[in-house]
Amino acid sequence: MTWTESLSKIDRVQQSMIFKIVATVIIVLAGIGGVIAYSVSQQAKANATAPMVDPSSTSPTNPSGPGAPSGTAEAGGSVKGEAGRVELERDARERSVEQSYAKITEGLRNQSLSTGSVTLGIVAGMGVALSAVWIGLGLTYLFILSLAAVVALPMLQFGSESVASTGRFFIGVLALTLSFSTLVRGAALLLGASHPVTAIARNVINEAVRMKISLVFIVILIVGLAALPGMLQENVPLRYKVQNFLQYGMGGSFLLAAVLVLFLSVATITFEQRDKVIWQTMTKPVRAWQYLLGKWLGVSVVAALLLGVSATGVYLFTEFLRHQRAFGEIAPFVADPNDNVEFTEDRFVLEYQVLAARQTINAFIPEEDADAIGREVNAIFSREQKAREADPKLPEPDPAKIIKQVQTERLRDFLSVRADQVEGKEYRFEGLEAAKQLNLPMALRYKINAGDNAPTVTYRVTFIIGSSPPRVVTTNLAQAMTMPLLAREIDDKGVLRIQVYNGDVMNRRANPETMSFAVGDGLQISYPVTTFAPNFLRATLVLWFKLVFLSAIAVTAATFLSFSVASLVSFGVFVIAESSGFLAKAVDTFATTDQNQETIWFNVIVAKISEGVVAAFQAYSRIDPIASVVEGKYISWASAGEASVLLLAISAVLWAIAATIFRQRELAIYSGQ
Repeated sequence: MTWTESLSKIDRVQQSMIFKIVATVIIVLAGIGGVIAYSVSQQAKANATAPMVDPSSTSPTNPSGPGAPSGTAEAGGSVKGEAGRVELERDARERSVEQSYAKITEGLRNQSLSTGSVTLGIVAGMGVALSAVWIGLGLTYLFILSLAAVVALPMLQFGSESVASTGRFFIGVLALTLSFSTLVRGAALLLGASHPVTAIARNVINEAVRMKISLVFIVILIVGLAALPGMLQENVPLRYKVQNFLQYGMGGSFLLAAVLVLFLSVATITFEQRDKVIWQTMTKPVRAWQYLLGKWLGVSVVAALLLGVSATGVYLFTEFLRHQRAFGEIAPFVADPNDNVEFTEDRFVLEYQVLAARQTINAFIPEEDADAIGREVNAIFSREQKAREADPKLPEPDPAKIIKQVQTERLRDFLSVRADQVEGKEYRFEGLEAAKQLNLPMALRYKINAGDNAPTVTYRVTFIIGSSPPRVVTTNLAQAMTMPLLAREIDDKGVLRIQVYNGDVMNRRANPETMSFAVGDGLQISYPVTTFAPNFLRATLVLWFKLVFLSAIAVTAATFLSFSVASLVSFGVFVIAESSGFLAKAVDTFATTDQNQETIWFNVIVAKISEGVVAAFQAYSRIDPIASVVEGKYISWASAGEASVLLLAISAVLWAIAATIFRQRELAIYSGQ
């Protein structure tokens, strides 16, 4: 039997219905068995390594439990009376904190890939495998993957670091390519109904693979994503490495997908008009709205495939990075015993601030005395009014601006701690009932300003958190720092009180100047609400709806403009939409008057235009999913759903406008030549 006959026989086997059914059953059973086996192994591992400690023995409410001294003369006679009781309670609190940190460390140390992460990976692999089987390429892809494993596995196991990186790059490119091509074929099969909309959408998917301009961006996306892990710096903390990968992986994938969506949306309509291919479509019983809906649906499916493959790659490699050694660790999740810490700051920040979905709460700001604010505003207004009477060139006093100025100054005073303030200043964080119930590690984020924020100057600051002993930290000025907290310090009303001293109270040394926490994010508490995976999923969903919106913009432009002009308009809208979030922040601080308080009319016009742009693209910039994932901020289903629905509604309106325009076009004449 010749090679040609053998290949033909293999192809007939993988195309047969019996093979597809049998392969499907095997893949599904293997996936379910894998999930069950992994879950059982993880549970057994957790049970085997669970610390056998009675929590009551070191509970702060039971310092006289079996693990603590009794506090009586029978316990040694050295601890007596009220002073002894206070000493015992303090020791019990410290032991309780140590046990809590030990429990956290044990959980981090024993975890490998979480069951949810592995389940997600298995489901994604099953989806790709089933797609390959049902498009008739099951045995072909199995042979290619087996050959790749034979080549790449020795490189990973026995090669140097550079050889291993090459092997990972090779596997990444192959896996992403096969996944994308498989999903493209699978999507075309799902859109196999004989309806005009699905037929046009299916043609767009096939066109995306055939067009050279689309193929170039697809190749760049796949190769770039596979090469990115090898381009990360080695000598940086693990949390920064993960954040850089998420930033460039998600940001680069979205940028390339957006460029492809815009080009494809414009080209698929304008090129058909230019080449008169549209005549064959529109002479059939296909209405204008069906034609444009099919184009929009096809491009949206291509965007979903690209974003899905790239997001899966980003997620899986993020989990791979997560299980590398962090700074200060001798092994993953194992701190250096010489440092006398349970877990390193790098690991804590990575697990509970980066690869998490955090809810952030600022310090409670007490309500200002309205009468006092009114008197201060009136005093400033009167002073400025008298100054204008003396110099008519000065502008009229603006009461709203004065009120904002007074409120800002009072807020800065509230966030400041003087060096001579021996009693310190208490800050209260409210609404932490959920954090107390979750009982997960929290983080205090603080950024201190003092003087001119010289980079060589450090301040010693003391924090007393709840009833815990004082913590004295050394911090650089104008740099965000973090401190781990325990939920046990929150009281029954969901309030956490933190006393801050401008100096080292243990050694009675004050800092030279008044220090202040930065307004906005200078003093915050964050706690994980959920895990990284669902937050990442919600972010990917919002990104896809943004691509759907961009596709609607490009389709609308292509209905009455040539390829070049429609592309220019679409990319202009894309740039404006992406920068609208930055504009919203810049408008608040954009000056419309000079030093002499005279109006700069050009700046006024720029500010008004910027405000209009911000308002027009508010739905697009409402959520920044990439920044939220990189910083570990929680994206709720409500906020993600609201943004997605708004984007979809605007896209539907654009589609209706495009259909109205397209219905009036004379398609026999192409005006884009």
